[in-house]
Amino acid sequence: MNKKKNFTHYNADDFLHDSYFLAWMRNEDEQVNAFWQEWQKEHPEKAQAINEAKEYYLTLISFDRVEHVPGMKEEVWQQIDHHIEDITHHHRKKIFRIRMLELAAAVAALLFAGGWLIHKYHSSAVTEKLVVIQSGSNQKEILLADSSTILLNSYTTLKYHADNGREFWLDGQALFNIKHQRTENNGAVPFTVHAGIENITVLGTSFTVKRIDSTARVILVSGKVKASVGKRAIIMKPGEKAEWRNNAFSSVQVDPQLYLAWKSGEFHFNHTSLRELSELIKDYYGYDVVVKNEAALKTKTISGTVSSENEAILWKTLEVMFRAKVEKIGKKMILTIN
Repeated sequence: MNKKKNFTHYNADDFLHDSYFLAWMRNEDEQVNAFWQEWQKEHPEKAQAINEAKEYYLTLISFDRVEHVPGMKEEVWQQIDHHIEDITHHHRKKIFRIRMLELAAAVAALLFAGGWLIHKYHSSAVTEKLVVIQSGSNQKEILLADSSTILLNSYTTLKYHADNGREFWLDGQALFNIKHQRTENNGAVPFTVHAGIENITVLGTSFTVKRIDSTARVILVSGKVKASVGKRAIIMKPGEKAEWRNNAFSSVQVDPQLYLAWKSGEFHFNHTSLRELSELIKDYYGYDVVVKNEAALKTKTISGTVSSENEAILWKTLEVMFRAKVEKIGKKMILTIN
């Protein structure tokens, strides 16, 4: 996508059909987000069109959560017909007779339009049903109706609809301990977490999720988890860490307890390899670890308890335990091991 494309003539419909605008709505990339933030500042006259397109988009992804009201069906169809007439008049587009093979696409378009019109009547009601929980500067534990628990790390936001306690939207980091639920037919009731563009579906388990930019890292403590982005998915095993990277899932085996240091404030190392420690530092602090002596990645281990809340103590511990020189350059940690 060429960022120099001229969007100044776009209306709300044009934005909705533009892949670069939709990438921004899906929060796929920091550069895309930055572009649109700057573009809005440069073109304040397009604010109304942008906001209308955003409303359409949010309606589309939440259509199944809008309650249909008796007696509105006929009015919705009338307004859809008027909308089609407007498009015909203003854009001079031909409307073709729908063939049977095109029926699925037509139904999706009508659901979108119908959902938008119903949303206009019920936007306030839907907003009232949305529960937003923010942890602030402290951790916050949530007890669900089925005795499942969610522990939010500091500065984390969790959202869900009051009528559905099995689907959540996460921005930040949280530890989930989820109970099994069964339908009347003894089918498993899934538990879903949306974090960035990644979806985590659970059938009863303990796992931690950390949203980073537009993706998420998932670490499974116990049970069974399916992490997915679009049609791509990975079934995780206990002790596995998975993340979405370069349009694919990558996963490694880890000690999941190490990734819960934010909960206890301590790292509990138990013959932890230098390779796993490097992954942990990347996940916890955001530093890329560069080890000068590659052989040490396989042979060096560390055991003991170290505070996770004080970086300086951790670096000093690594220097002593590994007899290493630790240098911090930007977002890189360079370990030179004797």
